[in-house]
Amino acid sequence: MKLPVYKSTVCTYANQMIEGTSIADKFEYGVVDNNWYFGFLDRYEIRTGNQRPLEPTRAKWCTSENMQKHYEVLADALVEAKLAVRNPDFDESDPDSCMIHITKPGRVLSFDETRLTMDCTDSSKSKQERTVKPDKDDDGEVLVNKGGGVASGVGGSTADGDSLAPLFIFGGADSYKAEWTQGAPRSTVIQEDTGRGVPATFYANKKGGMTHALALQYFKNNIATMFPDLSPENPIAVICDGHGSHLSCQLLTYCREVGIIIVLRPPHTTNISQGEDVINFGTFKPLFRTAKANRLLEKLNTGSKKLFLDMGDLMPCTTAAWEEAFSKEENRKAWAKIGVNPFTRCVYWELRGKEEVAKARVKKVEGVNLEVLTFGFKGKEPMSKAVAKQKEQSAAESLVRKREAAEKVELQRVAKLE
Repeated sequence: MKLPVYKSTVCTYANQMIEGTSIADKFEYGVVDNNWYFGFLDRYEIRTGNQRPLEPTRAKWCTSENMQKHYEVLADALVEAKLAVRNPDFDESDPDSCMIHITKPGRVLSFDETRLTMDCTDSSKSKQERTVKPDKDDDGEVLVNKGGGVASGVGGSTADGDSLAPLFIFGGADSYKAEWTQGAPRSTVIQEDTGRGVPATFYANKKGGMTHALALQYFKNNIATMFPDLSPENPIAVICDGHGSHLSCQLLTYCREVGIIIVLRPPHTTNISQGEDVINFGTFKPLFRTAKANRLLEKLNTGSKKLFLDMGDLMPCTTAAWEEAFSKEENRKAWAKIGVNPFTRCVYWELRGKEEVAKARVKKVEGVNLEVLTFGFKGKEPMSKAVAKQKEQSAAESLVRKREAAEKVELQRVAKLE
């Protein structure tokens, strides 16, 4: 279920189990204590750790069954499009065995969108973004930019590692200044006429995000133009999430006409199945945040009258971080991480492994009884050191209480004689 379980939860449940039984009498106040709790964790080799928030919808969809189906659908689509071939030696039970071999990785694509903001007021707990404190009295307060506008960046790659020409969407208005686009990141695909990477494209709207019309424009200007030989007989495959802007009638019609095959990922699984989320944007975000801090510091040091960041600072803060995040090395790493190139289906295997561990854990907990909960293992099975120490401590405390009681009785007897 992936529901949080706290120390108080475990102790409350244990107390409900022992309430009204002779076992409760063995504890000083009739309830379990810290020694029992940590002994319980030790006996069952249970560990504690920081929580990782997971939306219920993601928990519902991120299953090995759903990912297995996704890989099967994707494999069928790529083979049918003659972009891949079946592996005759494929072993369904071998995690290292590939279902298919992608023969034209340069024609298999993926893309996604991420939010960009010049605001830096949100505190970060990322290890890469921790500040150095000169002494213990330093509270970690630092100068950051507030506001400055929002935008979106659309990036992606081919399965052989080349990055797509990015699209940047400025928010707040239906237009943007040409100076905002200077020095923007480029694709790793080199143009023959210029000797430089394919340039980024730009757009602006109120929300600074993807729309139906803009998605169609992105497919035409940023994807199709990279494949001059594109046709229904020589197609490409685009793997993406099911965002509404990717599914308009106009876009689907266009893709069918020119030879673009769209394969959707399972809903709410992009955190594990989409290379941009798994690798690229994870690399980009900390670099982008650091670049914004350095940009603001540069303005402070040079005595600039403009001591804030706005859309004019977006590209200077974005370019180096974006090109590193979408380098060939990072792109190839992303495709391997989601189990598509090579086609290891590793996400399916990871989820399956976690599900098997969860089932084993449930069976383990179902075998717990009162005696095991309180005193450790039954029969000849050895108790853990924590449990043995607890029993030894309890015995010593019991002996002290008996001696105190005996001394009290003796004092009362002597008092009566006097």
